[in-house]
Amino acid sequence: MVFITLCTQDRKSLFGEIIDGKFHASTFGNIAQAQWRDIAKRWPSIIVDEFIIMPNHIHGILQLNTKTAFEASLAGAQTKDNALTVGAVIGGYKSLVFKACLAHAKEHDQQLGTFWQRNYWEHVVRNEAELQNIREYIQNNPASWENDALYVGRDVL
Repeated sequence: MVFITLCTQDRKSLFGEIIDGKFHASTFGNIAQAQWRDIAKRWPSIIVDEFIIMPNHIHGILQLNTKTAFEASLAGAQTKDNALTVGAVIGGYKSLVFKACLAHAKEHDQQLGTFWQRNYWEHVVRNEAELQNIREYIQNNPASWENDALYVGRDVL
């Protein structure tokens, strides 16, 4: 399992805002959330665990479903999952979100500019206790938003 954090460029609050400890998604936030949920559909050997969309970043846990990947390799299937990396999944995800948000912005005569911060942060989850701590952190992230290292105030676009 891998714990991932993705940030928007300059930590702009593109995805929504936190009000009274609860996340309220913008259109871009809804797009980001739907695309994250669809990761397992797009890459069947990936299991999506806990995740949260925040105003200017995303936290999520992804796991390689080794059974699915193993079965595909035994069957000799040449699928996009055969050489799957975390970087490939995240790159694909970021691209899909950007394209959908860009289309929305164009429909509304808006400029989008640079959307994502370059790269992402990842941490390999080493044991069950660490996994539980990360899940709790993700679940509680909106309630502790003003204390978050990525907090930048209310600058929703």
